[in-house]
Amino acid sequence: MNHGTYGGYQAHRRLGEDACAACLDANNAYKAVQRSGGAENARERLHPSEFRRLYYAELQRVED
Repeated sequence: MNHGTYGGYQAHRRLGEDACAACLDANNAYKAVQRSGGAENARERLHPSEFRRLYYAELQRVED
């Protein structure tokens, strides 16, 4: 687990435990960047389920 990173925060969550202070801080910073739109990659990133939905909708459109 990489403590002090957003990935570390996600690992805590997967394990069903409370995140440490360093991971909570990293998560808060990551979310702040997403909300502000300050980083191109954070703003443009899609949740995997949303990507899948859009991908399959486009495939269906192309097949029709």
